[in-house]
Amino acid sequence: PYPFTEDLRGLMRGQAGNFFLITTRDRKSVLHVLRVHGMKFLDGNVFGGDDFSRHNSKRDIIQSLIQEYHIEKSIFVDDFEGHLTACSTINNLFLAQARWGYVPEENKLDNSANIFYDIQNLIQEENVRA
Repeated sequence: PYPFTEDLRGLMRGQAGNFFLITTRDRKSVLHVLRVHGMKFLDGNVFGGDDFSRHNSKRDIIQSLIQEYHIEKSIFVDDFEGHLTACSTINNLFLAQARWGYVPEENKLDNSANIFYDIQNLIQEENVRA
């Protein structure tokens, strides 16, 4: 797992409903990997490739979650700049690029501590989802 996994596990303890995972990968495989690493996402809060195809974008999934849960502030972490750019017009959505992921080699950087800090600060506010 990534270096921040243990910290994120601790932050999610008792707050799993405040976290969503949106991926283009197969949902079943992602749920398996999460469980292997002790990441306790609610099954209904994990959106996989089928959801992505149905909604056409991560942006549309995020907007529907914001509307459904009346989320006032949230953070979206992704390694793909295109997904972040597509979400840049969503009000009160803080964007963070996971530069340890699938980014050009010259942009690679372990900024996980900074992103964890941002999530930690944001999640302490009311009606916030990560």
